[in-house]
Amino acid sequence: MVIGSATLVGGVGAVGDVPPEEAEGPELLIETNVDNDHACTHDEADNRTALDAGDSPEDAPVVTDDHVIWNVTTDGGEGFVRFDNTEHESYPGLDSWVFYYADADLEPTDGEVLETGDVPECGLDNYANVSTPEDGVFDLQITSDEYEEVDDAAGEINVEDDINADDESFDVTTSDYTELTDGVVLVEDGQDNGETYDSVGDGETLTVDVVDAGFDLNDGEDVTATLYESDSQENELDTDSTTVEEAVGDEIEEFEIVDRSTDEVAAYVHGDHWHDELPHVDEGADVSLGANIEDADGEEIDLSDEEYSLGIELADEAEEDVVTFHEHGDHVHIEGEEEGHTEVVFQLVHDGHVEYETPSIAVEVEHDEDETEFEEVSTFELHQDGETVASIDGGEWDGELPAIEEPPFDDRFVAVTLTATAEDEHGNEIELGSDSPYEVGVEPDDDAAAELLSIDEHGDSVVLDGEGSGTADVTFQIRDADGVEYETPVASVDVDVPPGVKFLVETNVDHGHAATHGLYDGRTALDAGAAPGDGPVLVDDHVIWNVTYDGTAGYVTYDSDGHDIYPGLDSWVFYIADGEAEPVNAEVLERGEVEGVETDTLEEYIKVETPDDGTIDFQVSRDLSANSTTTENEFAGIVADDEPLPVAADGLTDADGATIDDDEATVQLVRDGTVLAQTHGVSIDDGEISDATIDTEAIADDVEPGPATVEIAGVETETEAQVELVHEAHSLENGFTTTSLPQPAALHTESVDTIEWWDTDNQSYVSLGAQYGDGDTIANPDDMHRGLYIGAADDARLGYEFETDSKPAPGDAHLSNGWHLASSNFAVGEDDGTRTLEKDLVNVDPAADGVTVFDYEQRTQLDPSASIAGFDTYWVYVDDPERTDRGIVRPNYDPVDRSDILHGTDE
Repeated sequence: MVIGSATLVGGVGAVGDVPPEEAEGPELLIETNVDNDHACTHDEADNRTALDAGDSPEDAPVVTDDHVIWNVTTDGGEGFVRFDNTEHESYPGLDSWVFYYADADLEPTDGEVLETGDVPECGLDNYANVSTPEDGVFDLQITSDEYEEVDDAAGEINVEDDINADDESFDVTTSDYTELTDGVVLVEDGQDNGETYDSVGDGETLTVDVVDAGFDLNDGEDVTATLYESDSQENELDTDSTTVEEAVGDEIEEFEIVDRSTDEVAAYVHGDHWHDELPHVDEGADVSLGANIEDADGEEIDLSDEEYSLGIELADEAEEDVVTFHEHGDHVHIEGEEEGHTEVVFQLVHDGHVEYETPSIAVEVEHDEDETEFEEVSTFELHQDGETVASIDGGEWDGELPAIEEPPFDDRFVAVTLTATAEDEHGNEIELGSDSPYEVGVEPDDDAAAELLSIDEHGDSVVLDGEGSGTADVTFQIRDADGVEYETPVASVDVDVPPGVKFLVETNVDHGHAATHGLYDGRTALDAGAAPGDGPVLVDDHVIWNVTYDGTAGYVTYDSDGHDIYPGLDSWVFYIADGEAEPVNAEVLERGEVEGVETDTLEEYIKVETPDDGTIDFQVSRDLSANSTTTENEFAGIVADDEPLPVAADGLTDADGATIDDDEATVQLVRDGTVLAQTHGVSIDDGEISDATIDTEAIADDVEPGPATVEIAGVETETEAQVELVHEAHSLENGFTTTSLPQPAALHTESVDTIEWWDTDNQSYVSLGAQYGDGDTIANPDDMHRGLYIGAADDARLGYEFETDSKPAPGDAHLSNGWHLASSNFAVGEDDGTRTLEKDLVNVDPAADGVTVFDYEQRTQLDPSASIAGFDTYWVYVDDPERTDRGIVRPNYDPVDRSDILHGTDE
């Protein structure tokens, strides 16, 4: 007996790239509600997905997915993760979310914590239920357990920002650690200075005497201080450093280097380091650099004045012979002598003396191998079949791009191939192609163009394919390794191509041959059918079909026996693009991606074994997805069910992520890839399917009971509902109902409170569950004699999974004196589904002395000829009759015979 199993919402599987046993550090799982069992299922079954936390909410990574266990890495043990509820596909605007976490503490910086708790069932330690902030965005501060275990002495020190060469002391400020009680030692460059200082606490300042510390502060040198406990050097603090400068050093507030070719700031000094980088220098060429310099008062230093100038020289120990310099007062030139890397420093020179010198910064000199470099493009033309179709004239297009459409003479449409030519400002041809540093490319101007067009680039040419109807705006580009060197004005191309799945039949795997078809062949329109076997039948190879269909999936059939040259071939190869094509009645021998060819117009292939009848039925579908399928019922009847199976789905989107609306789908019950039953023409409204049903009595009678999955044909669904199939499912009335167990079976229940039977010896009801566990088959003769007394709610149902394959074995049930709530007992597929009371009470005469029979309400006495249906119960009163053993027949349940009785097909 199976009692009320729950449906798991949320997909479980290996979604990440870090196995659970290899994950280290904090883990985070986001869910819509508190459900420890569901969370632990993810913990046990899912791989972890790596996620680097940010140092603050502003630079934190943003996640939008639930049902994913993130393996969070933090810098120093603390970090931030941002969860954006507004971007969630299924539940944007949910009032609260639940965050499960392990190996860390989690603190939301916004949103009220409504509930917290432990998770004792698995490796997820705790959870927090948090109300959604007004902006829908959670900022989560995550502190790893390892962070809490860091030595108390860990922290930071900061050397004062400005030290001058004539200073006699400098300050070191401590932060973020517990007080060092044993005194501290100051160390520079790893060497103990021999001085022990008084203990210092968090936030205190230690003043270091330059002479006692043994430092020699020289202009331009770095001072780095490190604090240790005096009795050991195990508790090192993070350090800071500063550069010793002459007095002018603390008067410079801003130092920026300007690329004079663009008048843009290329790099700037921040403290003791640079941000950004200098322009690269080509070998044999130079770059011209100026500077913006401000003093501590924010006043700009005028480099055009003879009093101040910009200087440059190699940094200490920098690579020589890479560059040379030319100083011109308010700017400098860096000339590239040979390919390589070196370091330079910039200087503020005052009356011939260096008053300020920057930190060092890298200079890269590159060898220019491009002998065809051009400054401007004077001519750009596009050609089709040797004819010029469009060109740039005076900065505007002359001519127009050919349309991508279905030609009027047949039902094929052809991609457009355009070859480009260009000349530079001197009239020299700019070579385009694989042997040149330059190639032609196409860039969609907006999202609408990107959705309409498929672009395939080939060096000196491009292939424009498309699907749908509309106008796509594009720009053509000349590119090299560094990026775009030239871009045309916007051009428009008209697209009128029905969207569909590309489907090519071939005899063997040959990507080069298939790619030739993809580049040069038109696509032949084909409307698929709504179910396997009722779609168009194909017999031709070497044809790229453009398969369209109504709803979410369609069906086509390939007839191998009808092929002109290779009828009866053992296997066939099918190339596919822009969707999927899966055989529903044949085995896939091999599958893979189309690689190593010049075109991506065909994406994947499958090699399929030919069935015995020579025909292969394909389900064809686009790249559609859904969040979940659901059903209200936990089980459904194959042979008999009082109601069709209700199904629903949500989150249906197309390949571009757009919600599907005003369309139709096919909902299916599937087991091991075989469709058991389905309903076509189900409406999709705003990405949802509701009020749909599947008639499970359409399942073949000989299908064995067991689990089946609710699927949407052609749709990749994250979470699919499962239904247990049984032989028969009956609805129960609210309150109490009596029913029988006419043949050996296991019971399944929904919304059933109690199942009891009458104990004659004790004259009371006893629970069925006291004798039978979940899924046990009830076959004992005494138990099959007794009727079932069921207490249930409004929507209660009872399912029977009958025994069909064991050897029938009759037996006897002894009728002791007293009342018996008796079960009907016979093959329900025989006798038109009914029999007389006299025939049902085997070996006990209902008219004999000592035997009295009433209906289940104990209102009407039944005579021997009373009709008993397959699931009826009745009361038998026994008072020392002549015969006291009732014969119990244990026939096997025959689904076909039972179906004949129920559906009027019995001949």
